[in-house]
Amino acid sequence: MDTLQCTARSGLEAVPDRRYRSMVDGVVDSGLVDEMIALTESFDPPVDLAQARAHADVLTAEFALFGVTVPAATTYNITLMRALMVPIADDTLALALDRIWVFTTNADDVCCHDPAEAEAILRAGALPEQGASSPNTR
Repeated sequence: MDTLQCTARSGLEAVPDRRYRSMVDGVVDSGLVDEMIALTESFDPPVDLAQARAHADVLTAEFALFGVTVPAATTYNITLMRALMVPIADDTLALALDRIWVFTTNADDVCCHDPAEAEAILRAGALPEQGASSPNTR
């Protein structure tokens, strides 16, 4: 699901593609999601919530400085996901990985909706002497 472009709709109506919405509805109706929640209810992973919040704040400020629009909630959710999936004690390494995860997730979403932006990013990577033509290439 393209979570970064969803509007304020709720429930399955938040899934913009009708075919995909139908498939998600089938999965939810199957009961598998409830089973998964029950199986993982006792899961208590080590996660540094303070580090995830601090990194989200740093990245939100960095993206704003470069003119890249990433919702603060998206930045926090992705840094939290990284902290859960790949706990890292070294704060510098953790921030670098958070930066990569958040930026590439956002750039992927932007490129899915804006072919010109996808081309600009690819050209900047292949022909760096042309300079940055968009905030994402900077």
